[in-house]
Amino acid sequence: MNDEGSSNNINSISFTGTRQGMTEEQKASLKALLRAHKPTIFVHGDCVGADEEAHQVALECGIEKIHKRPADVDSTKRAFTKEGEVIAEAKDPLDRNRDIVNDSDLLIATPSKEFEELRSGTWATIRFAKRQNKHVTIIWPDGGVLGT
Repeated sequence: MNDEGSSNNINSISFTGTRQGMTEEQKASLKALLRAHKPTIFVHGDCVGADEEAHQVALECGIEKIHKRPADVDSTKRAFTKEGEVIAEAKDPLDRNRDIVNDSDLLIATPSKEFEELRSGTWATIRFAKRQNKHVTIIWPDGGVLGT
C-alpha cells in the first residue's frame, strides 16, 4: 500500500469505478485504504456497480459524510444510494467526473482491467486527476494497490 498522504492530511477521498462493480479483492483493498486514511468526506458518482459498492464500504468504515455527484444519464444507471450528506445536481458525466476529482485530496480508482483503456470514464477520471496533480491510488482487480 502506498503511504502517499496520511490520515493527517487526507480530508476527502473521491472514488471512481465501473458499472461492472468491484472484485472482492478491490473491496478489501478499498476498505483498508479508507481505514488507513480516515477521511472526513467520501465522494462518488452514485452510479450502479462500483460507486454503489464503495458507498457501502465507506459506511462500514464509519464515514458519515458521503457526497454524491450523479451523472445526468439514463436513471437506470444511477444507484440512488440512501445515506449521504450531499447530493449534487446531476451533470454531464465528464463534467461530473471532474467535479469528483476537484472535491478531493485523493482519488481512488478501481478499473476493471489491469491496463489503461481509452473511452473509459474511470480512466478518463484518472487521467484528469493526474493532470490536476492530485494524488491517485489505483486498486487493480487482483486487489493490488498502485499510488502515484
